Amino acid sequence: MRSSGLPEEVCNTLLHPDREEHIVGVIKQYLRTSEQKAWLDAHDLSIEDLLNGRYGGQDESEVAAIYGAWNAKLGKKMFGAS
Repeated sequence: MRSSGLPEEVCNTLLHPDREEHIVGVIKQYLRTSEQKAWLDAHDLSIEDLLNGRYGGQDESEVAAIYGAWNAKLGKKMFGAS
């Protein structure tokens, strides 16, 4: 996953998280785009809501697109259904 261009400690946080807050911080700082933030805000959703499947099943294609963008940036599938 190091080829993603993220600092090594960030990659380690994603690979071996000890708390959800750490993952959320990495997503906010390195993965989430301003467009994704605007979409989340417009739907009154947080990153925690996405990670825990609390988006009511609506907008699954949008959530899948967000996860896809994050996975593409990481160069490894880490988010979304397995």
